[in-house]
Amino acid sequence: MDISYDYWQGESLETVVQSIAEFRMQVLRQNNEIQTKPLSDQINFLQHYFDSEATVIVANDCGFIVGYLGLVTQLDFHPLLSEYSYYGPDLVTTEGPIVHPDYRGQGIGKSLIMESINHCQTKDIELIIFDPSKIRTSMDHTAITHLATIFDFFDISQGDELIYKKEVEPI
Repeated sequence: MDISYDYWQGESLETVVQSIAEFRMQVLRQNNEIQTKPLSDQINFLQHYFDSEATVIVANDCGFIVGYLGLVTQLDFHPLLSEYSYYGPDLVTTEGPIVHPDYRGQGIGKSLIMESINHCQTKDIELIIFDPSKIRTSMDHTAITHLATIFDFFDISQGDELIYKKEVEPI
């Protein structure tokens, strides 16, 4: 296993949207608790979700996507976070790392979060909000909480929705 991490931003995101949509379908389809949408809907969602300011960090093993984490500046897809809109471009939000089931437990989710924190530090982004509500399953609860604890994310959960935030220290 030779995992590497690639960053995709701006116009270059268009080249990975279909691959990430296919990856999302593959991973989310394996989970009976999440309703997967057709590929065209996944692509359409990602084209709108990954705005021009978005950064996507992709974990790959010999060219195959095994996980990714998307950092976006818009809150349209995260309605529970509207109270943070005053941060503007100093805020990024993410559904969190999505890792292929065959690669879980190998530190890929942890590495994706570490890469995202490093990215935010270099871009002077002040706050990361981790909102896995649309992709979380009951099995993921423990893993999400564990990752949030490792990286000192503050729990701002609302009801059944797990939400965590982290103020990013500048370099």
